[in-house]
Amino acid sequence: MQPLRVVAPEGIRVRSAGRDDCEALLALYCEVHDAHLDADPEEFEPLTPDDEARMLREFARAGPPEILVAETELGLVGCVRFEQRHARRAGRRVRPRVYVDLLVVAPRWQSRGVGTMLLERVHAIVRSRGIDTVELDVYEFNGSGLRLYEKMGYATTQRRMKLRLDRD
Repeated sequence: MQPLRVVAPEGIRVRSAGRDDCEALLALYCEVHDAHLDADPEEFEPLTPDDEARMLREFARAGPPEILVAETELGLVGCVRFEQRHARRAGRRVRPRVYVDLLVVAPRWQSRGVGTMLLERVHAIVRSRGIDTVELDVYEFNGSGLRLYEKMGYATTQRRMKLRLDRD
């Protein structure tokens, strides 16, 4: 598949995250988490101060996973976190792949090319490392995420299903 030709939204640049970005990354994460909470309150719950402290530590940690941010002159509008993995399960081919475990775009910046820019940068990094597979997960209720990934050529390869049992 040919890479998408992305026209950067005016005033947006993508760069590697630094330690100085931790507070802004947390604020961005919390904003999008709240949207997930609204969409599926049976699955998500409000973040506690301990959750936020743990997230700050994760954002500040050096080394894998890698984090890229999209920013304007006013601050961060998106981020993507990814890492290289080697699948080692019985019967599954072992080859390097990159897993995107977090893609966050501020709601007011969604559908404006920010997520595409971030993923295209990940794809370029992955290609430069000689890796040909990028994987991610997306919630079924996340229509904008599903549209983005499908537009970029991602395809469903497996499903996680859930059954809510009646409580006695």
